[in-house]
Amino acid sequence: MKSLLWNNNQKETTKKREYLLLFLAGGMIGFLCFLFIYGWRILDVTYDAWIFHGDIDLRQHYVGFCHYRMDPWTFPVGLIKSLSYPSSMSVIYTDSIPIVAVFFKLISGILPKQFQYYGLYGCLTFILQGGLSGLLLGRFCNKKSYCIIGAGFFVISYPLIQRMFYHTALSSQWLILLSLLIWFCCQKKSLLKRCIIWGLMGLLCVGIHSYYLPMAGMILLASSIELIVSCSQKSERRKLIWQEGVVILSYCLSAVFGLWILGGFYGGPYINEAGGLGTFGSNLNTFVNSMGDGLFLPKLSLYYDFQYEGAAYLGVGILLLILILAVKLVLSVRQGKDRKEVLSVRAKIVICLSIFSWIFAMAPMFSIGSFKIVNLPYPQFLRSLLGIFRSNGRFSWVAFYLIILSALVLFERYASKKTMVIAMSVLLAVQVIDLSPMLLERHEKYREKMEPVLLWEDADLSSIAAGKQGFMFMYNDNDIMMQTGYYAYMHDMWISCFYFARNIDGLIDWYIHANELELEKGNANPDRVYIFKTDMEHLPKYQELTYYKIDEEHVAGICQ
Repeated sequence: MKSLLWNNNQKETTKKREYLLLFLAGGMIGFLCFLFIYGWRILDVTYDAWIFHGDIDLRQHYVGFCHYRMDPWTFPVGLIKSLSYPSSMSVIYTDSIPIVAVFFKLISGILPKQFQYYGLYGCLTFILQGGLSGLLLGRFCNKKSYCIIGAGFFVISYPLIQRMFYHTALSSQWLILLSLLIWFCCQKKSLLKRCIIWGLMGLLCVGIHSYYLPMAGMILLASSIELIVSCSQKSERRKLIWQEGVVILSYCLSAVFGLWILGGFYGGPYINEAGGLGTFGSNLNTFVNSMGDGLFLPKLSLYYDFQYEGAAYLGVGILLLILILAVKLVLSVRQGKDRKEVLSVRAKIVICLSIFSWIFAMAPMFSIGSFKIVNLPYPQFLRSLLGIFRSNGRFSWVAFYLIILSALVLFERYASKKTMVIAMSVLLAVQVIDLSPMLLERHEKYREKMEPVLLWEDADLSSIAAGKQGFMFMYNDNDIMMQTGYYAYMHDMWISCFYFARNIDGLIDWYIHANELELEKGNANPDRVYIFKTDMEHLPKYQELTYYKIDEEHVAGICQ
């Protein structure tokens, strides 16, 4: 009996070692891919010039963290006051990866003034993408070399590369893989453990990007449905319904707690959901539309330009794999094989989840290319509710990863054991070649050292801001805001207006109007720099201010 027990433990230990090796091998693939695409340079935490040569959203994320780090601690812990002075907003709405921002604020005292974590986080994202995909494949596939090669498809996935250093938090698509891994590996755990695991998952989603909450929530719901449907006894099924309800509740409550502790509910009635539901959806052609980034397939038209939010190009390697599987299925049916096989409950739920996430990503306006199929009428209350996640095209990523996972698992099942690894290596090579224009474009962009471009570092402009406490924007527009915000951080100043992921235009406009009234009364504040969007020929007639040209479109006014 002892010998048998020892053997079982030995098998369990061997299994854990195999999974660890799969994670490490997949993670190494992710790390090497990151280095090839982006290089070493951006891993230097003191090198932040590259951020200001990137997309304006990346600048928003970085400047948001800078001011969050600079501000004193408050409760809720995620509030920033120096970006929309005198009002506070949550670091959640600067998309600065809140959980990482909080960590580095905790150790801010030992960090250099110029400090960025986006390069490090991007590298970690690739490592986790590779490691978790290796584990996922290892859950269903026996050959370890096949799992490691298969992880490559996840590492160079189109939506991951598309989002990296544009919406860096949204490149954390390893959260989808982690949710799938929890589904497939943790169903047999006790109720308490499942509540804790999914509760932590809810906190993690909020701590990185809230758009992953509904995605992971879909996967949790699918997991619960599988457990309930698979149970044959009615009495046990009723018990499972209640238990799964508790698990779902733990997920939701932990997410709400995370939002609350980070200040996601702070700000009152000025924080409204943004419009545009449907405009930022997905197109029916999304899985075959290379968006001009593929070598083999052309860019297909979209109904709205903003449907790039739902981009989920599978790549020619995966599309060829799906074609091979389809041909294999047709031949099997014609030859009378596999007719007795019935889809498992899990397979049916995976299919339903894929279809649901795809439909949800397209709704309410369904289109293929530039042709509109139908626009479903939504009640206003539902539009307002769903408007919180107006970029619903992103939900196609759940279907995207389920398609890749399913295709790889099925190929391992049906392919010849001798040629399986070779065939998969060839398909991965085709995938890399197809996506090579996208990969090489980013490689060229990040390999050269970039110099900072900072508006206020000019000697004359810097002298204007010297000794001031903050910048008062007398208009509400996102133009020189990021550079001004960074300069303000470097000199411990505030700014009155910033671009957030939630609309606070009403609050900003109110404060601008209050300052206009004070200036009209002759009460200019000597501790601030007033910024106007105008030229030197059309200056506001405030007698107390002395005006200085910033550029062709902006003027600074200060009270001498």
